[in-house]
Amino acid sequence: MMRRILVPLDGSTRAEGALLPAAQLARKTGGSLFLVRATLLPTEYAWISADTTMILADALEADQKSAHDYLNQVTTFPCLEGLEVATSVVQGDPATAILEYVQQEEADLIVMCRHGKGDAKRWEASPKRSCAIARSRSWCSMKRIPLTCSLRTRR
Repeated sequence: MMRRILVPLDGSTRAEGALLPAAQLARKTGGSLFLVRATLLPTEYAWISADTTMILADALEADQKSAHDYLNQVTTFPCLEGLEVATSVVQGDPATAILEYVQQEEADLIVMCRHGKGDAKRWEASPKRSCAIARSRSWCSMKRIPLTCSLRTRR
C-alpha cells in the first residue's frame, strides 16, 4: 500500500506539479505526504563565498531558513488541505540526500516531476543512485505534468 509518499521539491513550479497527483493518491490510500527539499553542503558554498564578505555560516543558515520557509509555504497549497503533511530539509546532492531520506523514513513511493528528457537518465546513470533505488523498497514515479498544474494559488 502506498501510505508514505515522498515528494522532492526544488522550488520550481515544475517540481510542484507532483503535489496534485501525490495528494490525490494520499487521499485514496489514507496516506501521508513527506515534502523534502535538499540544500547545498558547506563545501559547496566555498566557491560562492570566496569573493564576498558573506560569512559561510550566514549563507548556510540563510539557505536552510529559505528552504524551511518554502516548504512551510507549500503546505498551505489548497490541494494539500486535510492531509497529513511533514516537511524536511536535507543537505547534500539532491538525488543522494533524497534517497537516503527515503530509506530513513521508509517511504513507499516517490512522486516527482521531470524537468526534461534527460532527468530520468541522470537518476539511472549513477551507479550509486541505481544501487540506492534497488535497495529501497520504494517505487519511484516520474511524470511529465504540464505547467498548468501549478499550485501557487494559496488558500
